Amino acid sequence: MFNLLDQFARVLKLAAISIIVLSGLAACGDRDIIISDGDGDELQSDNFCQYVSEENFELTREYINDFLKELDYPSVSFSNDSLNLAKLCDWLKEKDCVLDAEILCVSGIYTLPAKSELLITFLTKSGEKQVGLCIFMSEPLVLSAFHFEE
Repeated sequence: MFNLLDQFARVLKLAAISIIVLSGLAACGDRDIIISDGDGDELQSDNFCQYVSEENFELTREYINDFLKELDYPSVSFSNDSLNLAKLCDWLKEKDCVLDAEILCVSGIYTLPAKSELLITFLTKSGEKQVGLCIFMSEPLVLSAFHFEE
């Protein structure tokens, strides 16, 4: 009787873990991804929201990557990655043109290096615009792509 209960408990644990993993992968699901090459000019820090307002998100890439370069990378760990992504969200939320920033998944896109995904709600001239940021989980973290919710 106890063996049957133990086996049932193991099956439930495995099912719960599978659901958690699959829901994490679903959060990083397929979306239209527009990859930019990062050929922006030197930018002044007070222009970030101006570029957002004009929906010229590519010109914000350098600001974001400069911020990511300044983060601490004491050791490679999942919690460190999560903390640095949270710091990026906090930094973005400090901007007047950012209404919300949330982490959708951490290292949930299986590439080399892995990618994480953030969803940012910007305030542009035409209203609110949601933009996904794919972040390479390298050292330092690097903004790899923007993608847009249609």
